[in-house]
Amino acid sequence: MTSINWPSTLDPLPLLKGAGLSFQETTIRSPNSVGPAKVRSRSTLDLMDHVAPYLFTREEALILRAFWRDDCNRGSTSFNWISPFTLETVEVRFMEKPSMTLSEDYYLVALKIEEV
Repeated sequence: MTSINWPSTLDPLPLLKGAGLSFQETTIRSPNSVGPAKVRSRSTLDLMDHVAPYLFTREEALILRAFWRDDCNRGSTSFNWISPFTLETVEVRFMEKPSMTLSEDYYLVALKIEEV
């Protein structure tokens, strides 16, 4: 695990509505000249990609921006986060920049993160 943690001032779990999970590809398929493709395992880890929506105030959105920019070096450094599916702490990193949409007095934040 890394020493960087999800900010304690932000909600640790995302909104359930819109949250998603997909398993990372762990096999390699190699075509044959005849017959079905050969399949072999690339990894025994069960790593997952997460889609995590949050509803933040302006202040919380600014905290997230600073966390992404400064603590996580614009997404290149991993951090500890609680998986909403296992409720366990996992090491993750941002797959892309957080996106924020203003909705009345709140920001709807969409995060795409991957377990590492």
